[in-house]
Amino acid sequence: MGSRLLRPTRYPITRPPVDLPIDTITFKAEDGLTLSGWLVRHPEPKAGLLLMHGSGQNRKIMLSRARFLYDAGYTSLLFDFRGHGESEGTFRTFGLAEHLDARAALNELKSLPEIKQTAIIGFSLGGAASILGEQPLSSDAFILEAVFPDIRNAIANRIRLKLGTPYVWATGLLSYQIPLRTGTRLDELRPIENIRNIQAPTFIIAGGADQRATAKESRQLFEAAGAEKKDFWVIPSATHTNFHAVVPKSYEQRVLSFLAAALEEPEPDSATR
Repeated sequence: MGSRLLRPTRYPITRPPVDLPIDTITFKAEDGLTLSGWLVRHPEPKAGLLLMHGSGQNRKIMLSRARFLYDAGYTSLLFDFRGHGESEGTFRTFGLAEHLDARAALNELKSLPEIKQTAIIGFSLGGAASILGEQPLSSDAFILEAVFPDIRNAIANRIRLKLGTPYVWATGLLSYQIPLRTGTRLDELRPIENIRNIQAPTFIIAGGADQRATAKESRQLFEAAGAEKKDFWVIPSATHTNFHAVVPKSYEQRVLSFLAAALEEPEPDSATR
């Protein structure tokens, strides 16, 4: 089970769809791994969105978000985390090593001269990667979906789902493997601690039927978030899946409303009016 949690899920991605202005790009993470992604570049963007998938997925899962964001006037960067899709990497972790990937991708997005503000949409692993590390990513807004608060919770929930409650005792055995296999300490995999350091507007979305990152755990993340402006939404019928596919209209409305409020342009200083 430990090997299954960490093994890569790499495979070729088909050519990008033709209904969006997509450029296929590659860039380097800080430790030298080559990452692959798609850049959906709006000619006059309101802001840049970094879209990050969950564990075992790849950038294609974020395409539907990129479509409605483009229609709303945003540029998006979608990429494959290490060990996923077309990106290099021999194993995946639970967000700490992926934080290097996320930071490199955000820098790539910020390097575009037309991008003045950025926001992040991260599902599960993608959300954790935006929070973990010495400091959360430097972005103007965060949308965090189905993010685990603590790695021990995440492992226990998955054991309970796969094997049943009587086997939750095995959580310790799997947790013990993480430092040995990845060199990552368990106390480095606690988004509930790191989220206190986010000051930018934060929107946390949970699935009411999610058994991997429960609505109760997402509520704990929301309460721990350090942002002054923050919002919380539970989608009652959603499991640990693509929330946009479950309730597309409500998702788009809520996300766009959050972005409009979070990325509003500051009024000019009175001295310059």
